[in-house]
Amino acid sequence: MFRDIFRIVCLLLLPAIFACSQGGSDPFGFLLDGRNETYLPIYSLAGKNNSGAAIEASLTQLILYSKSTVYCSFYDVTSPGVLDALLLKKAGGVDVRIGLSGRAAQSTGYEALSGALTTTGRDRQLWISDSSGENDLNLCVGDKTRIWLSTVPPMPDRLAGEAAYSAYIQSGEDDIARKFSTELDLVTHGSFGPNKQKLDRRNYWLISDASIGVYFDPAENTLTSFLLPRIADAKQSVQIYSSEFYSNSRDGSGFRKQGDIAFEFAKSSIPSPSVVGTFHAFRAEDPAAKDENGTDFETYWNIDTTHTDPNSLYYLFRKGKDVRIYPYGNANGMNFVLIDAGTRNPQLYVASHPISGDAESKTDGVFLVLEYGPWVLDFADFFARLQALSVAPPAASGDSASGREVVISELMWMGAVRRDGTSSPYEYVELYNNSDRVINLTDWKLECGANGAFTDAFVLRSANEGGRVVIGPGPYLVLTEHHYASDDA
Repeated sequence: MFRDIFRIVCLLLLPAIFACSQGGSDPFGFLLDGRNETYLPIYSLAGKNNSGAAIEASLTQLILYSKSTVYCSFYDVTSPGVLDALLLKKAGGVDVRIGLSGRAAQSTGYEALSGALTTTGRDRQLWISDSSGENDLNLCVGDKTRIWLSTVPPMPDRLAGEAAYSAYIQSGEDDIARKFSTELDLVTHGSFGPNKQKLDRRNYWLISDASIGVYFDPAENTLTSFLLPRIADAKQSVQIYSSEFYSNSRDGSGFRKQGDIAFEFAKSSIPSPSVVGTFHAFRAEDPAAKDENGTDFETYWNIDTTHTDPNSLYYLFRKGKDVRIYPYGNANGMNFVLIDAGTRNPQLYVASHPISGDAESKTDGVFLVLEYGPWVLDFADFFARLQALSVAPPAASGDSASGREVVISELMWMGAVRRDGTSSPYEYVELYNNSDRVINLTDWKLECGANGAFTDAFVLRSANEGGRVVIGPGPYLVLTEHHYASDDA
């Protein structure tokens, strides 16, 4: 814990370090020259204990340190501090180039950046992915020496709302920065997903006396090349944290088979393998696998659709494995696998993209191999904290709640005012889970009326996630009848 506090303090002091460096006396030059051995990791929990500000600060200062080039790739970027730093450097003559996912094309971040960066032509400075997969590569390199990477994009809601890992890296070995820079050169020139070539460079480097392996998907097939054989060879323990976990190997009927990560994990002889996943990872439908038990997945979630097949977390849960739910996260983010963490040969694999065959073949992401004992122990401690904050899977259908477990925390009943001053019919009810368990609200009813007479009843069903409505311990849930544009708030 004290190491985490020290790292966060260091990163929050980076603005002062940068300011001091401009005056000639530079006691922190080892951070500014981009070549001294540096590895500053950040482990962030979701909610009120998050370290999102430190992750954002490390990225912002990398950008501000840069004097010639800033190449970045993000799922999206909406953080005001990061956007201001990028625009400041662009205005100062630095070569700024950015690649974003297709989903970012309508975001406020793209709107801000497109006013300063070119968006047309072969040498444009701002690219939007046209790949069939996501861009989960959250990475930035300054002056082709300083490296920032993260499992979460620089978006305030996601920095605060999901567990994440980030690192600031410098190395005296030019090749590690060159590999990151070459990958970003491809992305920031429009090469995304399966269209991106495999880099013909080494994959392992030393930072001080610690080894780090760096791979980029989809070109390097990390799931097949690394995770499968390592899980099969585990001697003592396997621990998985996932924010999105789908099948990667199926038979002719669509059932998981040998070579599938979850299948191999389910039949592993490890005494007590552990899995922690987010709400999203546990309730999302697998895009390819079939339900071995007929309508089990549909029955569990009280839904009836033509395609509702279990993700790998649910699959492992039904196989009797120790699956816990981390009650945060609404999208893919951090995924990591710890193998034999308590032995003399620990292994750690960290990915910014989902654990799935589809992601391996289509999605842009970074995959790290860390085998240095202290780094693995840090992640083992992080996993223990995530596990301590996790809860058992929710009940199979709509739950009943006792006492004040679920309460109405806010009611917007008379509309609102848009930013332009016009009125909006925006109405909502905010619920809060005051318990320490996951509660499935699917098919709950919200009744409205007066003087004890209730005439209107709204059945709680989500517009996505197969109609399911689930709330974890602590989070708030906003219910509204319609979708409203952001300027309605």
